[in-house]
Amino acid sequence: MRRPSETYPEEVKLEQLTAELEGQGYRVEREALLGDQRVDLLAERGDERLAFAVKARSRLGESGEELERLREAALNGEVTGFRVVVAVPPHKVNVTIDNLRSELLAYIVEHRSQLEHETPETVQPFASVTKFVDVIDIVIDAVEMHPSRIRVQGRAWADVEAPIEDPWKDEYDFAVDIFPFTFDLDLDPDLKIVKMNRLVIQTEGLTR
Repeated sequence: MRRPSETYPEEVKLEQLTAELEGQGYRVEREALLGDQRVDLLAERGDERLAFAVKARSRLGESGEELERLREAALNGEVTGFRVVVAVPPHKVNVTIDNLRSELLAYIVEHRSQLEHETPETVQPFASVTKFVDVIDIVIDAVEMHPSRIRVQGRAWADVEAPIEDPWKDEYDFAVDIFPFTFDLDLDPDLKIVKMNRLVIQTEGLTR
């Protein structure tokens, strides 16, 4: 089972960078191939073609050879720019919201076929999931207090149960897996979700 790791700052920065570039009119491709190397982001707009490598500050020391290979691939790949972006872990927010787990679980269950996915080519990947079991490992990254609402940003994991289609299956009919997601939502004074600004779930590896 996959769990949060030291690469989390990179995932957050990639999502932020993707949104920023798309907002500036770039077409963004994640995990794009340049020759035999794969860059984290490739952004294209008109004649511009920018390649990005995103690395957590803690991993820069071990990434020297990889970055050199990526620079060489970018040089040979007809890009107009290659940039290394350093991802810094967000400041930890020591906040707990008691019913946030149940609110997130209820939202995901209700909107399973409309969820936004990190792999956009996947169409409604949760439509056939038998059961959403839980939301676990919630981490709150930012809280903004407003007169009539509370904006909360963070990350968590969705625990799902999906059918196994293998005709040779033995005693188990279902496979359980967990998938990371980030959220940006508004709560009312009763701590109920009144608006989901964004919820992005990573669907890679979903058992179908």
